[in-house]
Amino acid sequence: MKKIKIILITLIAIGGAIMIYHHFDKSPVDENTTKKQKNEYTLITGKNLLETKSIDEVTNIINNKTGVVFLCNPKSDWCQYYAYLLNDAAIERGIDKIYYANIADERNMNSNKYQKLVTALEDYLYTDDTNSKRIYMPNMTVVKDGKILANNNETSIMLNNISAKDYWNESNQFNFKEKLSNYINLLNKIEVPEESEEEEWYIGNT
Repeated sequence: MKKIKIILITLIAIGGAIMIYHHFDKSPVDENTTKKQKNEYTLITGKNLLETKSIDEVTNIINNKTGVVFLCNPKSDWCQYYAYLLNDAAIERGIDKIYYANIADERNMNSNKYQKLVTALEDYLYTDDTNSKRIYMPNMTVVKDGKILANNNETSIMLNNISAKDYWNESNQFNFKEKLSNYINLLNKIEVPEESEEEEWYIGNT
């Protein structure tokens, strides 16, 4: 009987220890599964700096805070490539996060939230066929203490009706990453290179 009691006590102790271990030794939640866009932008296969924000949050960041804001729609091939190139440039320049929002639905509804974001960016936006300011995507903004240092949406407006896959050859990818790196460096007051001469643009579908 004593042996049976000892065995039972031992089993109960082991069971209790296991329960306590699982209660207190919970693995930390992977940030990529909560805040980061891990699956939407499939060309990003390594470290992903995109941190999802609401349209209100990115508007507030542009108006009041510091960082890199990226507006895009993962359904667009142009956004897929831009996200990949921007992410790489940010990693190389030591940026720890990119504030990201997909504003496609708010833009389609022309909501008040979207209009507030348009107002925040209006000096950098193209007009649509109704002569209204419109946020074409991809759109990237570098902002410091509520002051816009750079805005880029050049691949939302293309010279020819060319696919993103055909456009983003090795040379264009390299040159564009260099330009994005220079934009990001503005956070450290590093001078951005001059823009290329204006050309006739083809307006894409983003």
